[in-house]
Amino acid sequence: LKQASEALLFKMMILVFSLYYCVNGLHLSSSCHEKWCGQRKRTVLSATRRDMMNGVILGSTILGSLPTYALNPMIDSGKKRSSYDYDAPPAYLAEPTEEFKKAEAERAAFRKKQAEYKKVWDTAFANFQAATADDTKLIATLSNLSQLVARNGGLPSGLKLTDMITLCRRVKAKATDQGNWNTQVEMEYMTLVRTVKRAQNPNLSTEDSGYL
Repeated sequence: LKQASEALLFKMMILVFSLYYCVNGLHLSSSCHEKWCGQRKRTVLSATRRDMMNGVILGSTILGSLPTYALNPMIDSGKKRSSYDYDAPPAYLAEPTEEFKKAEAERAAFRKKQAEYKKVWDTAFANFQAATADDTKLIATLSNLSQLVARNGGLPSGLKLTDMITLCRRVKAKATDQGNWNTQVEMEYMTLVRTVKRAQNPNLSTEDSGYL
């Protein structure tokens, strides 16, 4: 930034110098025009044009003589652009900190635990889906699902409460078509929904934990 500011300031100084040179030339021609006339007028105007061209050429020559990196600070002039060495990554990228390693280990353990929980949940939910012909089995499988939720602090990672309710309603519709899903089954289903909601929000009151 310092090099860029210096280069910009230098350009502005050259521009002001060139304009000043040209204005002085024009002022000279105006003064001479008032004193002289005829052939003298052509001579003064020619001199004015020469002065203007000389000013432009002088400015261009000075700009052209500047080092390239002075006009373009993004070009490396042989000095470090900053304290950050682009050729060598910082140490923390090459060597993770102990805090990072610990956090990564915790994430890996969580993913492993969730993968195991999902397998158990899928098996338990499949048993619930297969129990539509027997209310006693429906109650038992729903109770098992509630216990899994309570022990693991919620549903498996990736499974939403609304998705679970949709799947349960399909099982309920199938069981109802077979003449099952009595009041005790419905109460156990409501218990499962409340258990999931309380796991997601421990501060949820009993009155607010009804099912959808």
